[in-house]
Amino acid sequence: MARLAVARLWFCSNSFTPRRTRAEDMMAHEWTMGDQALVTPSLPDGELEGVRRFVTQRAGWDATILRCASAPPGGPLAADVFGNWMAETEDRLRRGRFDGVYLSLHGACQAEGDPAADLTILRRLRSILGHTPIVATFDMRANLSEETAILLDGACGNEVWPSGGGAAAASRALTLLEGILSGRNRPVGALARVPMMLSDTMMLDALAAQWRGPMRALRPPVLDASVFGGFSWGDTPYAGPSAMVWADRDAGAARELAASLAMSLARWRSTPSPKHFTPQYAIEQIVATGAGPRPLMLLDAGDDPVSGGLCDTPGLLQALSEPSARNSLSGRVMFAAFHDIDSVIAASKAGVGASIGLNLGGNSTDQFGNPFPVQAEIVAVRGSSQAGECAILRTEAADIMVTTLRPEIIGPDFLSGFGVSLDDYAVLAIKGGAATRAAFASHVRDCIVCDSQGPTTPDLLRLPYHYVPVSRRTPPPESTLATGSAVLDHDAQSSSSSGEGQSSQDDEPGMRSGAFS
Repeated sequence: MARLAVARLWFCSNSFTPRRTRAEDMMAHEWTMGDQALVTPSLPDGELEGVRRFVTQRAGWDATILRCASAPPGGPLAADVFGNWMAETEDRLRRGRFDGVYLSLHGACQAEGDPAADLTILRRLRSILGHTPIVATFDMRANLSEETAILLDGACGNEVWPSGGGAAAASRALTLLEGILSGRNRPVGALARVPMMLSDTMMLDALAAQWRGPMRALRPPVLDASVFGGFSWGDTPYAGPSAMVWADRDAGAARELAASLAMSLARWRSTPSPKHFTPQYAIEQIVATGAGPRPLMLLDAGDDPVSGGLCDTPGLLQALSEPSARNSLSGRVMFAAFHDIDSVIAASKAGVGASIGLNLGGNSTDQFGNPFPVQAEIVAVRGSSQAGECAILRTEAADIMVTTLRPEIIGPDFLSGFGVSLDDYAVLAIKGGAATRAAFASHVRDCIVCDSQGPTTPDLLRLPYHYVPVSRRTPPPESTLATGSAVLDHDAQSSSSSGEGQSSQDDEPGMRSGAFS
């Protein structure tokens, strides 16, 4: 019998979101263990569903589900949340007798005081488990260290974003584990990093090109390969794209393909970044486009909840409220959305049809602008399973959605869930990024991206990074890529160190042992 332990900490940390992600955020989203985690997985096509399918299709496999936790992207995990998950998982693994371990990780998780929490997990669990095989899956936005390929016995990346595809990645990782336990394979891993940063739009294009091309033509001895775009708002020494390859007993083949895939990703450094404008200039572009059969979308990329934005920055609403914008925009504007519990409660108490004065945005922090005062008529107060209760407020500038829960993504379903029809509006002013743009693609005539200041600004030079130097945040000159690979000799791991506590200026442009040109 193959005794499998499964643990999950799937969380993407935005270093510049001021609110820490707390225990209640996990509890409200996913905080489970035992067989129930497989009966009702948090995602219908997620990693735990992949585990369920894999185990049920194989006689003699027995899965013990340890702590499984996740939350929507946000500020770094509170230290107690990460510490509790870590301690519980370590304790269960020490007490259990397992043939293999599968970890469902994001790859861009940070905790208070720990800029690379996923790497900390791998190091600590390897020290406990010794030679017990460990495999893992990571999100396509993972920020990975070369050490990942040393600490793990196999790993796979999710090629679908922002949700879905996790089941396929879990199946690939568990297939690697199955080969190890049967003695059929002995995977050797290599990871190559690219010292640059990609916007989400460029990341999706770059990774899609890899999955359509060389990733579909893998040949023995290669067992699996993955590419990662990195998460640009995670301030870690390992921020940026990477490629990971696992080959059967052939370190050279793994290194060669990882290098080739990384070089393909590196070519995107010369690709112009997508245009984004100030809110005022973006509004002028909306006006110049004129009326049409479908609404135009004004995308507020600086406060994207998919990347850890809080739906709290006031910059775009302030720009829409300027007299010049109010006088030039024709047709109604829908603004979605602010996350503001107090304002929804106040609107609910006042009742539909009442007029109310509120301060919107800037409630979590004044770092991206002060609260913006509005006088609004309450149009509706409604409930939805996606975002709790919502108040729809009508001002001279726009109809404004305010919710009690921070949405994971603002798409057409989010609006319709609160009874909002897109046909009623000429302009949709939406907080979001690449995933939101894709969700609205068939519903709008055009999308114009603006950058009102916020924790997910596409202008990375604005952000106060500690670990990521300027040269990685702008198209850098041609340079070498950092790589790491190892035959899995875990007796040697106690001496390995990546120096994640140091500023990345010390290792730019990614030159460590194993670098290549």
